[in-house]
Amino acid sequence: MVLEGSEVRSLRDNPADLSGAWVQIDRNGEAWVEGMRIPKLQHAAFGHEELRRRKLLLRRSQLESLRSRAEREQMTIVVTKCYLVRGRVKLEIALGRGKKKHDKRATIQRRDAEREARQSIKRGRDG
Repeated sequence: MVLEGSEVRSLRDNPADLSGAWVQIDRNGEAWVEGMRIPKLQHAAFGHEELRRRKLLLRRSQLESLRSRAEREQMTIVVTKCYLVRGRVKLEIALGRGKKKHDKRATIQRRDAEREARQSIKRGRDG
C-alpha cells in the first residue's frame, strides 16, 4: 500500500478503522483502498487526510484474479486486516457477498427485539 510518512507512524501507534473499507479496481488496472480511516498524529510535522484513497500494490496476476472473481460472482473486495511486517504496512483482503433484502429485514427485526427486551428489563429494575 502506498502511504505517506505520517500514516505509517500513525499505524504503529493506533490501529486503522477498517469498518466500511473496500477495494476498488479502476479501468487502468489499479487497485485502490476506499473508506479506510487512519487517525492523524497530533505531534506530526505535517498531517495527512484520515479518509483518502490509497493505492494498493498488487501483482498483475493477483489483480486480474480478484477482478474476475468479483465481477463474475458479483462480490465486493473488502479489507479484513491491517498489520505491519518489517516496517511495511500490509492489508489482508477478501471477497464478500452483500446481504439480500430479506436477510437485512431479519437482522433489523432481531436487533429491534433485542433493544426492546433490554429496555423492558431496564424499566423493570428502575420501576
